[in-house]
Amino acid sequence: MAIICGVLDATAKEKEESPAIVLTLNDGKVINGFLRCSIHQMQQRIIVSESLDGKKTKYKNEEVKSLVVKGASDDGSDETYVPIYTWNSYKKKANKEPILATVFFQGKHVTGYEFPTLFVRSSAPTPSNHFQANSTESPAWNYYYVTDTAKDKIICFWLKNTIKKSKLTKLIEGKKSYIKELRKDFKDYPNVVETVEKENISEQQINEDPELLLEILDKSIQ
Repeated sequence: MAIICGVLDATAKEKEESPAIVLTLNDGKVINGFLRCSIHQMQQRIIVSESLDGKKTKYKNEEVKSLVVKGASDDGSDETYVPIYTWNSYKKKANKEPILATVFFQGKHVTGYEFPTLFVRSSAPTPSNHFQANSTESPAWNYYYVTDTAKDKIICFWLKNTIKKSKLTKLIEGKKSYIKELRKDFKDYPNVVETVEKENISEQQINEDPELLLEILDKSIQ
């Protein structure tokens, strides 16, 4: 009985880690199968199979028209990922390779995208670990916005990760460090930061609900 339970538990875990998907490619091909990589590791490509134990196939993000992940939302509903070309603020143009993101906000003038990724924290080399740097990964989400007044600019405005900041980190960064970043991310829409400061919206509030910023932005665009 213990062996049977162990097999059932392993199968259930595999199904949870490999959710059912519907993948539609740009050439019109539709694949009903399973996602064989974490949604937090779809930066350049995805891995799918037509059965849970079937052959794994890789597809580049630029081959994908849409990816529906069954039951991926917190409420158990499906999530649809589409390729987007995000804005590179250093090169002043859109990136050549797309990422797969899902729409989390839709206003009158603003669309918000959520992109699951990984937050990597590296530690400095120390004698105790033979001067080797260590790194840890944790689930994270990048949030982007695009307005109907600048449709070619899909701009990243927030990073949400599951690692809590230490008291020392908060002290070093200062209370208003996030305001400084918001000024850069919403430089064409100063009303957003003005409202954040006026209403004393905290970093924690934004981290819990990034949609707050896009609601402000959407209302500010006439």
